Amino acid sequence: MNGSPGTTALPSHPAPGQTLPPAPLPTDLQAILTTELRGVHEPPPPPFWPPAPGWWILLLAILVAGVLTVRTVQKQRRKRRLLVAARSALTPLANAPHPETPQALRHHLNELNALLRRVAMARFGREQVAGLQGEAWVQFLDRTAGQKIFSNNQGTTLITLHHMPDDRLQTMLNGDDPANTPLDLGTLHIMVHDWIERTALPSANASSSTPSGARHHGG
Repeated sequence: MNGSPGTTALPSHPAPGQTLPPAPLPTDLQAILTTELRGVHEPPPPPFWPPAPGWWILLLAILVAGVLTVRTVQKQRRKRRLLVAARSALTPLANAPHPETPQALRHHLNELNALLRRVAMARFGREQVAGLQGEAWVQFLDRTAGQKIFSNNQGTTLITLHHMPDDRLQTMLNGDDPANTPLDLGTLHIMVHDWIERTALPSANASSSTPSGARHHGG
């Protein structure tokens, strides 16, 4: 229906689904907003440097973890080199001919004992090892192995035979000494091997890489 002349037309309602366009802002309001927003700009992005405190903490944690990892790897490599060197030194002793004289037996036992000391000093430090003698040395070997390897007649042979006279050593070589357990160098070689495996590299399998010939030396 048309309105009568001089009457203001009311806006018609939009059809269903149709929206009316937004009413334009008055001219004076547009001018005010333009004036007020003329000096407003987007804030600049945060600077890359210096980083926030959280980044410093993360960087420090990464550096500490890296240093610890490098030290652990280097320590394991030193232990593995020590293990390889000790195995290489024990193999010719285990494969050597059985001593036939007291002097040869004493020399052989000295070589085994010296090998144990070299490995112990490299693994635990000269301060802990250099002054150990007799029973204290045997106890140290057992303690560092985590079990009693040398606290038996064969193990103490490394200590006691150093002080025995030649005739007593010859009796032991012949197996004619009823006061002592017959000497079994094969067992002694295996004991030295087991101690090296347990201490030079604790994670190594103590039953692996037994030097060839170690089980063939009888008393």
